[in-house]
Amino acid sequence: MNRVYRIYLGARSTPSRTFSPRDNATVEGILNRYFKGWTIVAATGSWEGVSEESRVITVTTDPSAIQLGAGKTPIESCAKQLKGTLQQAAVMLEEGGLVTLYV
Repeated sequence: MNRVYRIYLGARSTPSRTFSPRDNATVEGILNRYFKGWTIVAATGSWEGVSEESRVITVTTDPSAIQLGAGKTPIESCAKQLKGTLQQAAVMLEEGGLVTLYV
């Protein structure tokens, strides 16, 4: 069984508060460094009372994670890299329940 994690990521602090195609490609590139699989859902969020485009990224713990970076775990490293690369004030990480993957 694997544990599910969600990363909540807001758009850059631009006037449009949206993700550009380049931002989306950057996020996917970072995720590919850490995980063999992931899911991204487009969402609307709010930071400090301002509505913005957001992404909810779901991954699972994976014993064959590709890379370990600045954090203690691949998920922590990934969240920190997303925060820094997209110049976020904060990135929220949710540690969810256990799941079973049938592969």
